[in-house]
Amino acid sequence: MSRVRDKIRVQKANLLLVEGGEDQKLFWKLTEILGLDRSVQVLRYPGRGGVNGLLGAIEADIRRRGVLRLGVTMDADDDYQGAVDEIKQAFGANGFAVPDQELTLAGSTPETVFMVFPGGGREGMIEDLCLESVAGDAAISCVDDYMACLRIHDIEISEKRLSKARAHAFLASRPEPDKSIGEAAQAGYWHLNRGTAFHDARRLVRLLVGARQ
Repeated sequence: MSRVRDKIRVQKANLLLVEGGEDQKLFWKLTEILGLDRSVQVLRYPGRGGVNGLLGAIEADIRRRGVLRLGVTMDADDDYQGAVDEIKQAFGANGFAVPDQELTLAGSTPETVFMVFPGGGREGMIEDLCLESVAGDAAISCVDDYMACLRIHDIEISEKRLSKARAHAFLASRPEPDKSIGEAAQAGYWHLNRGTAFHDARRLVRLLVGARQ
């Protein structure tokens, strides 16, 4: 963990830890859209099992700098409750307040908050929100046809990877089809600030700057 500590510096009063580089790019764009990129620092941890290590590595820095609010996000994947438990365990193990539920602030200096994607207690991942945000796009029906074609030809995509596969199939229809999920967010291919798909994610970011709505 010393190597992690050497590379990461807490620089802002409001801190959001997200799962991996693609989520980090997406939240960089979301905070920019909301005009809060100067107020919220987005750091990444290396996937499931990594949030406790990152919190442990920067815990002293968080306290020394007087971070006001600390948020964590994670994909539910196929175990929503497992993700909730992992986040709560990481908060508690590092001496931070443990919120009772998602999108509820707890404690003080820092207040803590968390969200598990896609939200609402559902299993899934942030790609589900990306797809929901473009549900009205004409290309989605083409994605559905493509997936149906794969099934007809007995080409199996595991349920765990289906949302990722659908998201990348959708991106194949965009002007720059080789973008990753996070790069697509930065290019405006996902509708981060339109409709209801990212409503709770926007709420999370606003909670991190002290807004209660």
